Amino acid sequence: MRKSVNGLILLAALALTFSSCVSKKKFTELMNDKEGIAATLAETQKKVQDLETANSELEEAKTNLESENSKLNTELSSTKQNLDAKTREASEAKTMLSEKEAQVVAYEKGIKTMFASYEGTGLKVEQRDNRLYIIMDDPVMFRSGSTRVQRKYRDALTSLAEVLQNNPGLNIQVEGHTDNAKFVEGNGNNWNLSLNRAMNVVNMLLRKGANPNQLSAVGRGEHAPVATDDPSSSDARAKNRRVEFVVVPNLSDIYSVKP
Repeated sequence: MRKSVNGLILLAALALTFSSCVSKKKFTELMNDKEGIAATLAETQKKVQDLETANSELEEAKTNLESENSKLNTELSSTKQNLDAKTREASEAKTMLSEKEAQVVAYEKGIKTMFASYEGTGLKVEQRDNRLYIIMDDPVMFRSGSTRVQRKYRDALTSLAEVLQNNPGLNIQVEGHTDNAKFVEGNGNNWNLSLNRAMNVVNMLLRKGANPNQLSAVGRGEHAPVATDDPSSSDARAKNRRVEFVVVPNLSDIYSVKP
């Protein structure tokens, strides 16, 4: 009997020992699982935090982009309005320019009509270098160093004075010119010579009845030659000693600018 009791006690002790060993192992496994879960949770939380940070940055970038887009749309709208305004201005300017060009053409046509009845007297109008010139069949020339208007030009100048009398709105600039021969120092210069030639022609037109308000005189010296190939040749010098008659248009109406 005693042996049986001892056996039972031994069996119980072995059972308790085995049970204790199993629980400890299970506990260890559970602890390991807990640590793994904790590590996984920490990693997941870090990922969530990173995602939240990235999302916050994206939201901020979105807000900035929306603000920039709104600013660009405002600038684009303003630019479009400015472009539309400039386009309208350009169109208006183009229309105005076309109108002024038509008026200039009409003005030139009117000037030519004025001289149509005088072409038999040797007068006509020619456009050259964007200016209107009154041309004589026999251009007014001068001898070297001279300012005297030769008698052979007086009939043509009389006809020109008559045109001026009949057309009080016509203004003429008389331009005097010289050749390139130089004066001896102290004896004058080509500027004065050219102006004196123009003045003598103006005085003759005045004596023929032209209104002084329609005339002006300028001297160009040797600086606007018509013969340029060999300006020192005798033929070129003879052609450059001349006066020319330039029509001075009244542009106050043609090119009036509106404020």
